[in-house]
Amino acid sequence: MSGPGRRLLALAAVTALAVLAALAVHAPRDAPERAQVGTPALPALAAAPDAATRIVIAGAGFALTLDRAAEGGWTWRERDGFPADPRRVAAALDGLAGLRLVAPMTARPARYPRLGVADITDPDSRALRVDIEAADAAPLGRLLIGGRPAAAVEPSVYVRRVFEARAWRAAGIPAVPRDPLDWFDRTPIDLAPDRVRRIVVERPGRLPVRLDRDRGDAAFEADGAAIDGDGAAALAALPQSLAWLDVRSGTVPDGETAFRLGFVTEDGLSITIVEAGAEVGEGAAALWVAIAAGTAPGATAAAAATAADLAEGVDGWQFRLDPALFEPVSAL
Repeated sequence: MSGPGRRLLALAAVTALAVLAALAVHAPRDAPERAQVGTPALPALAAAPDAATRIVIAGAGFALTLDRAAEGGWTWRERDGFPADPRRVAAALDGLAGLRLVAPMTARPARYPRLGVADITDPDSRALRVDIEAADAAPLGRLLIGGRPAAAVEPSVYVRRVFEARAWRAAGIPAVPRDPLDWFDRTPIDLAPDRVRRIVVERPGRLPVRLDRDRGDAAFEADGAAIDGDGAAALAALPQSLAWLDVRSGTVPDGETAFRLGFVTEDGLSITIVEAGAEVGEGAAALWVAIAAGTAPGATAAAAATAADLAEGVDGWQFRLDPALFEPVSAL
């Protein structure tokens, strides 16, 4: 072979070696990731979403455990099994199961904070960690949910599977509440103020105060109390505005309490709110109450059904409230 031919052959060999070297460098890193594009972020959950029996939601400084109850609902383990809102849990599981990996992002821990997927052991982490398990404690998914891309064409979110280095942009935005309280229905009483016909306020050492109004009347007539129209309207609206801040197991206290509020509707639904204790901590003061639902004499069947539904949600529980909700009582 002539000199030029040997040189061409040597050049071709060098080029081939360079190509092979490049493939050796890039293929192991890129090929597996390319294969994952379009696949579920949580394959086990996507394959069997109904198998979930436990969900742990955690962030920097908080954790919440939801367990599937025998009858199919979900309960809050840290609060003695208080029921979660089943619609919100179902929406979260559907959203998580539907997440699809779109684009690989960084695998460098120093860059995780930019995407909001740093481990929650970092006190500055903005990530929400979700762990989902089946009945045999087999993991269905462990995911860190971060921020949302600013310029994404489709709704998406940054995620990173726990114990994996690679972060991803995933298509879909799962409805996973970041505030633990948002997994629950925090307003147990659905009572329009204009339905209230009677309010009774009882406090130790003072005569009871009774306010009444007839059907169609906006103003209450006070029995032994001087109260303006705005104050009475605020009292009538109080049951509907009770958004609890915490919950614990407990019954309606017997005997004297700081106060007891009774509300009766035009169809005979009766709701009683009873003080169950107060506390003052480092933050704002708090008031605990218990709620009882029943019927007054002459109540309709509809009122009895409403009372039974309400009792199912409040019996055996006490609720922590903002004391400011009860300021209208102090005006009496």
